[in-house]
Amino acid sequence: MYEVDLTRYEDILDRPSDLYDNIFYEWRGDPPRVEMTPELEMLADQAVELMVNEGFEQDEAHNRVALCIHAAATVSRGHTSQEGMEAVISDSVGRSRGTINPATAMTIAPYLPHVTSFEFDLGNWLTSAAATEADWEHTKPAMRWLELWRGAVSKQVEQSLIERIVKANGHNGSEELAHHVTKLAETFSDEPALLQQTLDLIPDSSRLPFFSYLGRSSEYVTALLETPLGEDILAIDGLARTVKHIDYFAADCPKMDYTHRESLEAEGEYSGLLTLIYKEDRLLGSIKMAGNASFLSHVTVEEDGVFPLVKGGVYVPTHELKNAAEQASDRQGKWARLAVDELVLRPIRFIDYDCLEGMGLQDLLRFLPNLKNLQVPPPEHAATS
Repeated sequence: MYEVDLTRYEDILDRPSDLYDNIFYEWRGDPPRVEMTPELEMLADQAVELMVNEGFEQDEAHNRVALCIHAAATVSRGHTSQEGMEAVISDSVGRSRGTINPATAMTIAPYLPHVTSFEFDLGNWLTSAAATEADWEHTKPAMRWLELWRGAVSKQVEQSLIERIVKANGHNGSEELAHHVTKLAETFSDEPALLQQTLDLIPDSSRLPFFSYLGRSSEYVTALLETPLGEDILAIDGLARTVKHIDYFAADCPKMDYTHRESLEAEGEYSGLLTLIYKEDRLLGSIKMAGNASFLSHVTVEEDGVFPLVKGGVYVPTHELKNAAEQASDRQGKWARLAVDELVLRPIRFIDYDCLEGMGLQDLLRFLPNLKNLQVPPPEHAATS
């Protein structure tokens, strides 16, 4: 069921940002045949279910899991000891041929006990991957597969690993970690002090996913709702939903904050280089056209106790929404408008107010409603879900 022809995945493998590229680009050759035991088949099915829950299509999830299994078999081929295998884990910077980075080590970890020819200690492998001077990218696979590896290691190793992953995180890694806040809450459910200590390591700007996944059950969220962020909360059923995966990369850097800010200005290099997104006549947010497209929410929307949209939050749009916004911009020019039925978005973080030349949260919240007075064409309509 999980046989895969690697030539079918060249479009995946050739992407520079893909976590699998450093396996098949440097470890060329016919992939080893994998015996799909009932245990491995069950594990693969669990992995597919986890990916579908994150927002992957069923076929894409199946293909990527198959690729992970073959990657695990490829890396383990020829090794007769765990010590020898762990020696191939290397830092991302200056990594030599025939090694893998910590993100890849985390990605293939759940499958290694099923493809090695010796008794494999998953806890030791994960600890080795987390102990390197890793960049933030190892956070996503470590948390994505948490349910697959947490039962195979001791509680002490599990907590130690998560703490290492959290503390190794930079700006981007904290955002990835925030997407899995419900997993963290479950993992540390019997140790609230340790959970709070872990969550405290995630900076405020990266806590946007808390609104989508925890909602009013989070003290952090309810506290912010007492500020102007909680004013004029809209209740629009079925308007927006958030997912952990969208197959589009929206660059997250200070330039993103500047271009969002400047696209909303009346004058300037990026003034009006955006598409305003509406639900009927209700302004929801804007997608900047300069650089990578991302969605800045101008409103806060609540549904069933969670907040799929939060004013000042930046989100990754789907390809469909991105393309529709770009087409509207091409036809209408500056200050384009587009009406949608539903938004599917991935939270990134709150806009970085420190990057906005003195425009803080209060200023931004006052500035956004003024856009309602813009003299722009009526919105086009596009189905973008």
